[in-house]
Formats: sequence, structure tokens, C-alpha cells
Amino acid sequence: MKTCKDYKRVLKNILRIPKDDAIFVKKERIKTGIHGLDRVLNGGYVERGIVTIAGGVGSGKTIFGLQTFLSRAYCREAAGLIISFEEDEEKIITLAKSFKFKISPFVYILHISRAMVDFNSIFYEIVKSIEEKDVKHIFINSITSMGNVDSVKTREFINHLVALFERFEINAVFDYLVDKDYSLSDNSFSNDFIFEHSDTVIFLNYIQEVKEMPRYLLVVKMRNSSYETGIKIMKINSKGINILGKVEADYKTRKKEYLITVLLSFSDLKVNRMLTEEFKKINPNISLKIVDAPEGINIDDLRYQILSKECQYDVVLCDMFCVRDLAAEKLLVPLNSYFRLKEAKYYYDNALNECTCFGEIFGLPDFLNSFCLIYRKELFNKHNITLPSNWSELVDKTKYILNKEKFLEHGLIYATDNNSIKNVFMSYLMSNSDTMDIGKEIMNYKNYKDVLGFMYDCVHKYKIVPEHIYQCNFKELHTKFKNGKALFSHDWAFNYLMKDTGLMHKYGFMSFPPLNKGGKSCNVYRGSAYVIPVTAKYPVFSAEVVKYLTSYYISKKIHEVGKFPDLPARYDVLEAMEGSGTYYVSAKKMLTEGILLNMPLDKEFGSVINNCVKNTVINEVPIDKELENTECKMKILEKMKFHNKIIDAAVRYMERGHNKKLYLKDISGVVNLSPFHFARMFKENKKMTVMEYLINIRINHAKVLLKERYSLNVSQIAQKTGFPNLCYFCNTFKRKTGFSPSEFRFNKTAL
Repeated sequence: MKTCKDYKRVLKNILRIPKDDAIFVKKERIKTGIHGLDRVLNGGYVERGIVTIAGGVGSGKTIFGLQTFLSRAYCREAAGLIISFEEDEEKIITLAKSFKFKISPFVYILHISRAMVDFNSIFYEIVKSIEEKDVKHIFINSITSMGNVDSVKTREFINHLVALFERFEINAVFDYLVDKDYSLSDNSFSNDFIFEHSDTVIFLNYIQEVKEMPRYLLVVKMRNSSYETGIKIMKINSKGINILGKVEADYKTRKKEYLITVLLSFSDLKVNRMLTEEFKKINPNISLKIVDAPEGINIDDLRYQILSKECQYDVVLCDMFCVRDLAAEKLLVPLNSYFRLKEAKYYYDNALNECTCFGEIFGLPDFLNSFCLIYRKELFNKHNITLPSNWSELVDKTKYILNKEKFLEHGLIYATDNNSIKNVFMSYLMSNSDTMDIGKEIMNYKNYKDVLGFMYDCVHKYKIVPEHIYQCNFKELHTKFKNGKALFSHDWAFNYLMKDTGLMHKYGFMSFPPLNKGGKSCNVYRGSAYVIPVTAKYPVFSAEVVKYLTSYYISKKIHEVGKFPDLPARYDVLEAMEGSGTYYVSAKKMLTEGILLNMPLDKEFGSVINNCVKNTVINEVPIDKELENTECKMKILEKMKFHNKIIDAAVRYMERGHNKKLYLKDISGVVNLSPFHFARMFKENKKMTVMEYLINIRINHAKVLLKERYSLNVSQIAQKTGFPNLCYFCNTFKRKTGFSPSEFRFNKTAL
């Protein structure tokens, strides 16, 4: 194979030559040659552009690229060139004939061994074919075989290759091997270098661990053109590739049964059975396996599982305020392709906004749980008293009813543990603010002191809150309220009603009124949403489950059971349930009239605020002094949170790149810190050096490969986990585990 000394010089000379026709010619659509794809692309590919077919091993890239390259519009009217690094000429011809693809005599095949890849030689052959054979269509199989596309040298060559194609108006098809697991809904490749140069990008994928291996296609980019969104079924038969309709319309007719595992945060066998049975009726080819998490979802554990690809669940019910964080880290599947946006009008706006990031929906709200005032409505009716519109009225009306009803012992109680004091304080604070960013500059709000003063007065001046509130346990206070010994209770409605659903009809629920007249009421909430981790085996089917679990029918049915009396996140369910009890009437009023705010305070900030309120209200520490101490603690916590965020970002980078050569300057550069400053911060946080931590990550990954990938020998595992040589790997592994790699692999007790 001939070569040139420097392809850059050749390209420079080519670009100097003026085009024959300087008149702008509008680009037309050209047929793809694949049945059903022209419809998806609204007419075909854009003429004189670059098409990238991306996918993993076995996804059908070569067949796809070959079929579209050899189609009538591509190579029967103009010459074409196939550059193959994978198969030789004979194998390519055999593959084409096996699918009855006709090869024009003007199609030229150039096979280049991976070991002989030379950019100057490749460039010379392409230029020669263009000039001598008038080649207008080029298929490169695969472009990743030319070298690491992340390397500067390879990127530079591809830039020059694209410039050459643009100069000669070449229609190019790139076969691009994605060297990692991904789902069709994963956006982690949206900024890929190859895709930036492509006019059209098509992802191919298939469901693993299934005999039939159903394949799917998704068009993720088509420059300056419209196309159909959503995942499509792609079938390969004796005549090549056919693109069918959307996957949702096809999978129901399949004989294969798919299992979707759902992690829920509530426990009720009757409801779980109902969910699985009802879903089976409308989706006979998909089975639900519901796993219960009685204590709720630990979002840090969930994030770690997804990052390390250990997550066992296809659908997860998690805290709503965590959805954006998980989406920002690209750990969730976006639902826009599966979710009709017109359905969004049925969800409460604030709830859906919490699940939206970068303009895409990453979760569907399930319910909202309100932290509100629960009151004994019969006493207000008995004395013909309206509900208070501000806290001054609340104090006056509470004292009036306490004087009239001698059996009442308290006006207000906090019927949970000590941490509820923090929730009450934050609710009072929010009732004086339209918007708040809780947890950052909370001490700068002018009404901070007013709220503490009001809580102090409720205990010592107005005497409507018991002084011994911190000594009372949940059971004692709940029993008092249930037995009619208190007028108001601050609590999460869900907590109370789970204990006794009869309260839904016996008691009323209201938002927190403002401290002063003229303000707006405030309703603090927390909620849950269904999300799909990027590790889900079948994201398309998982999306069906998410839509089902948040549908009107299921949401209404769960509320009719009466064991989950939360606030529905859907307007239509809330309206349908209005006749089922006072709770739902109150819920609608709270959602439509009050300001709905979230309160995502973590434990550390919550503990600081809780202690501040306790010291001020119960221990009677001067407010100004306690505020000064609290502000110092908040600043220290803020600094710690900032450091933890930096360290977490660095750890994620090390997890993703543990199989590459990583230096301290590389890792510190990710978080924009100097190596010295970062190394000191990391050691203070993790109690070990950066390189020691990186070695531990590599050792942990090596353990997994040794136990699960018996096809890999020790030398290959050392290479895949980033160790420079086999000797260093073996010595380090034994020092860390006490076993040699071979001993660890065959020792059943070694972990």
C-alpha cells in the first residue's frame, strides 16, 4: 500500500483548489436502502453528509452499514469505497451475498490490518480513489479500529478526514463501536467527538441474555432535519434489516416473557399482589417482581449501586428531591421518549418540576406527603369558629377553645420525635417566604429571629405548647391527640393516617398560615417518584411499568384501599377522591391555594437547626447568642459539604477510569484544584492518599473479575484494572488481600 509523507500537506493543497461549481446547491434526501428507515428519517439521509452507526458488539452495525451503503441510491449510480479494518474483501463479499445485497462493479474494497494502520497511507488511498475512480460514497468499518478516538492524534486525523469529505461532497458512513455497556436512553454519548462531526447518528442495541436477541434502533441526531423520535424495533432476516414501529406496539405480541424488578418504599402484600395481577392483564409478556424497602430508599446507596453497575432494580421509587441530583450525574434514563408530554397536565406542576432536569423528565411523581396542621374539626364546628388565617389568630382561637373545653390539655403538639421541631421551625420560616433555598444561606433571612421568638412564646408566654415536649415520645403524644387531649398537631399527614385511617374523616388538615396578616399559607411536602436507573436491563419495558404505576387507574385504586392516604400527585385522582373524606377536600385546597415548597434538609443541617431551636425554646439560651453559634456551625458544615462534593466527583472519575493510567494531576484537574491542595483535602477526608484509594478501587474491580470472569487470565485482569504490569499487580493484590490472584480466584471463602 502506497503512502504519502504527510497527509496534512496533501489536504492543504486540495483545499486550496477552488470548487468547479461555486453555486450553492440545496442538499436533498437520499434513500437509505433499509425498509422502514426512510419513514423514520422523513425521507432518508441528508445528501453529502456523514452517517454514524453506533452500537456494541453484535448489535448489527456492519450489516446495517453495508446494506445502506450498497443500496440503489448509494452505489449503483456512483462509485463507492469500503475501508475495512475488521473483515477482508472475501468475507465482506460473502456477508453481502448471504443477505442478497448486490455489489456494483464500481464498489471497491480496501482491507487494512489493524496492525498496519497508518494515517498517511489511509489518506493517500482515499484521495486516490476519489480522484481516479470518482468515488462519492465511503463506508468505514469500523472507525474505532483506526485508534483511540480520545487520543489527540486520532482526533486530528478524523478532523482532516471530515474536511476532505466536505471538499469532495462525499456521502460517508461510519461504523462506530461503543466500547462499553449502554442503554438506548443513555445520554452519556451526546457529546462524543465522533458524533459532533456526524450529520446523522443512529444507535443500535439488543437485549442481552435473550435467545432471540431482539434489536432496537434509536435516531438520536439528524442535523437541521426532522425525524421520528422513540425507540424502534429492528429485525434482521434473510434480506437484511427491517425497521418496524415503536417498540411499545411490538413487545406485547412477543412470546418471550420479561421480568422487571421494582423497588418500592412501602409494605403491603395485598397492594403488591394487586399491582402485579393488574399489570399482567394488560401486559402479559412482562412480569413484575416487587421488592419492598420498609425503611425507605437510601439515596447514597442507590447512587453507589448505579455507579458501580450493581443495581439490581429496573424501577425504583425514590425521594423526589433526589431525582435531579441523580439525573445530573447521568444515572437515570430520561422518559421523554416514552412519556406523552400531554400527560404532564395531570400532574401537580411542582411535583413534575422536581423530576425535570436539562429540559427532560427523569421520573414520574407518585405521591406527595404533606407536613401540615392536623386539627379537631368538630371543636371548631361546635364553637362556630373559622380556621385561623395567620399565627396570631391561631394563638387567640386556640386559647379560646382551651378555656371552653376543660378536657383539652394542649393547643399544639409535635407528635413525632425530636427532629420534628426542626420541621415545625422550617414550616414557620417558609410561611413568611415565597421562595427559599433551604440549607445554604438560611441564617440571612430576617424572620429567622421572629420564628424563634414565636416558638418561644408558644411555650412560655401563650402556653399552648407543652414545656416537656422534648421528653415526650411519639406514642404518648399521638395517643393524647387521638384521645382528644390536643387541638392541633404538627406532623406529616402520612404518619398519622397510617396509624389510624379513621382520622381521615374525624379530623381536618390545613396548610401552615403565615405569621402576619396578608401573607400566603404554606404547605411543606416531600414526595416520591418512580425512576429508571441506567443499569436497567430493559429500559423500554421499565418505562411501561413506570407509566402503569403512576397511571390514573392505579393511583386511584391505591387510594381507595385506604392504606396510603398521601396527597396524590395527579389532579384527576385528587378530584376523583374528593368525595372519599375530609382529607382529600383539604388536600385539594392545600395544593391549589398554598405555596408548595420542598424541604430537603439533610441530617447534618437538620441537627444543627434542631439544637438551635431546642436551646432557645426549651433551655432558654438568648436568641442572639444561639443564632451566632448556629451560623458558625452552618458555615463549617457548608465547607464540609463542599469538600465532600469535590471528593465524590474525584472518586467517580477514578471509578470510571480505573483501567487507565491516572496521575494525581489528572484527578485534581477534574475538580479544578492544584495537586497539592487536592491531595491534602483528599487525605483529610478519606484518611488515605489519592493513589492508595485508587489502588483499592482497582483491587476491588480485580476481585470481581477474578470471581466472575474465568475466561480472563490474571495478566488480562491486571491490564483491565489499570496495573502497569503483572508483577506489580500480583504483589499489590497479595499485600492488600493476603492472597495471590490465583489463590483468591479458587478460594471459595475469599471475598
